[in-house]
Amino acid sequence: LRVLKGRILVNLNRHAEAATAVAAVPNSFAYTVLHAATATSNQIWNFNALSRRYSMSVSEGTNGLNFGSASDPRVPACQGGDAACRAIGVTLATRDDLLRPIIVATTWPVRESPVAITNGIEARMIEAEAQLKAGNATAALATLNAARATVSGLTPLPDAGTPEARLNQLFRERAFWFFGRGYRTGDLRRLIRQYGRAANTVFPTGTWHKGGNYGTDVNFPIPQAEQNNPNAGGASCIDRNA
Repeated sequence: LRVLKGRILVNLNRHAEAATAVAAVPNSFAYTVLHAATATSNQIWNFNALSRRYSMSVSEGTNGLNFGSASDPRVPACQGGDAACRAIGVTLATRDDLLRPIIVATTWPVRESPVAITNGIEARMIEAEAQLKAGNATAALATLNAARATVSGLTPLPDAGTPEARLNQLFRERAFWFFGRGYRTGDLRRLIRQYGRAANTVFPTGTWHKGGNYGTDVNFPIPQAEQNNPNAGGASCIDRNA
């Protein structure tokens, strides 16, 4: 609940209050969703490793991050058909279209893999953003590096040097810590709403790999079922802004 409160306050642009809300959350905390062969499968595994419908992205749409090629221990990956992928049962080198290569997230190598949908590291990222927002770049970097020290194979980050680069560094860290857990769209929208960035500098742009171009939406539209709800305001609830 403390992390959730901090997340809400971050989205309200009340960063100092958010940092206070999460201060007592230890790094060891995790709120984890469990899966089992006899119940609900891990759906990231299901659509990535099993059905090969989704692939880890690599610099998608110009602005995307290099998740699938970064060799970052927070987002371990294998290429379909290589030894690491074969070890977890992904023997084909392509996606379900049999044309494009498949990159598999080995964070969740089996149907039963649990997913920590939030954890203590989110509290640290909230604190780091509050420190950066307050102009204390030194403290923010120290917070980021203390979090990185909890994972073997991660080295300390250097000072990025400028306010713009430090913000990029912070949001990249958030992206790699929370990969596959539903944080990224909200983060991109906050870069527009709170930090004044243009949508075409944070969301994918240019040619889409399945044909055509990326659109201009920066959110998920309200589904028709909810628009039909008389208490939801119908079309007036649709806000295309970040």
